[in-house]
Amino acid sequence: MEFLPEMDPAVLKHIRGELLSPEEEEIVRDWRSQSPEKDQLLKDFETSATWVTQGLRKTAQLDTSDIWQKVKARLEAEGFGPFPADAPATPLPRPSRSLVLKVSIAACTLFLIGLGIKGIINYSHPAQKAIVTVRRTVARTGSPGHAGSAGRTDSAGRAGSAAKIPPGSNKAVLTLANGRQIYLHSVGNGLLARQDNIKVSKVADGRLRYVRLPSSVSSYPTLFNTISTPRAGQFSLVLPDNSRVWLNNVSTLRFPVNFTGNTREVELRGEAYFEVARDKAHPFIVHILKGAGSNTDTATVKVLGTRFNIKAYEGEDSIYATLTKGRIRFYDRRKTSLLSAGDQLVLSKDTVEIRHKADTASTIAWKNGLFNFNHSSLESTMWQIARWYDVKVDIRGKPHGYEFGGGISRSNTLDEIFKGLEKYGVHCRLEGRTIIVTVE
Repeated sequence: MEFLPEMDPAVLKHIRGELLSPEEEEIVRDWRSQSPEKDQLLKDFETSATWVTQGLRKTAQLDTSDIWQKVKARLEAEGFGPFPADAPATPLPRPSRSLVLKVSIAACTLFLIGLGIKGIINYSHPAQKAIVTVRRTVARTGSPGHAGSAGRTDSAGRAGSAAKIPPGSNKAVLTLANGRQIYLHSVGNGLLARQDNIKVSKVADGRLRYVRLPSSVSSYPTLFNTISTPRAGQFSLVLPDNSRVWLNNVSTLRFPVNFTGNTREVELRGEAYFEVARDKAHPFIVHILKGAGSNTDTATVKVLGTRFNIKAYEGEDSIYATLTKGRIRFYDRRKTSLLSAGDQLVLSKDTVEIRHKADTASTIAWKNGLFNFNHSSLESTMWQIARWYDVKVDIRGKPHGYEFGGGISRSNTLDEIFKGLEKYGVHCRLEGRTIIVTVE
């Protein structure tokens, strides 16, 4: 990692997307506050494609001398350098932020090529709202649409008000036990409420944190809070047991302000990624709810300490449980399934399917600022877009047979999304708050 100088190990863990302790999180906040350049560098990594952080994780396992020679050759071919013939034993003089990012991406590209991942990888600086496409597949009768084909919307018509519709952002509503609602995107950092023996605060990085007061004992019945994200919203929080949860848009999590019983139980609607604090004596249970007005579990996940993603949106046919670390038990009315790291369970109306060695990175791409379009149908692709930009979708033509791959940054404007889809023969225009999608 010589090409990332002056970085504490905790900062590197943050870049790789690994779980940090509270002390390490404090180190990261302190590091990024030292200068605007350091803060911007972390923002660049945080908004970069999933494959960048995957590549960074590989660096600790590979021959640094071999990496140095390949990266050196790539950079010198592009006009950077000159560099030493051998990998330096001490860090190089500090390069510019753009060079740091360039080196990192060059290294990651080499890693992915070495792993046999083929396709087109287009990268632009995150400040330019990059679109990263790793793979594309269109399988349907006939050929994909081309510029000038029937149904194309011209540039002026496509842009229109679509260029004015921004992407989603961190926003959510917290409903306290007494019914009081706090619009988290409208309040500043600091203490928001005290409930029983728990302090609820919004911390510097925009997250919600629940902290038990020192030497305090609960004297009230269990109190519950609910956090809900709207369309075009997302949010993350740290629960009282120090478990961390990321909520995708149009999602709701109901949880106790204090875990006092033999289990730690929460209720989820929509999509969330969990990093569960390990506690063998108190299993963590997620009750997955689906269906308007229903409080009956559709399914249940039980864990001790692990990382996983649950996707259970109303209106979509299936529920997905994807495990990135550890083991979980998944219960539904038909059977109990045990999942290990890399497994994905797909629960549909008639079947329960377990996919081994699933593409977990793509599943949690939303958490890392990307749309995941791998093996995505046109309908599923447009659902993702509609929720994030708070619009409706009207698909006209014959949408079946389209299958997409890769990902697009969720920081793009809606018009930039339209331009990306048009390359696949999918033509979009905006009428009011409805996307009209035309396919041949």
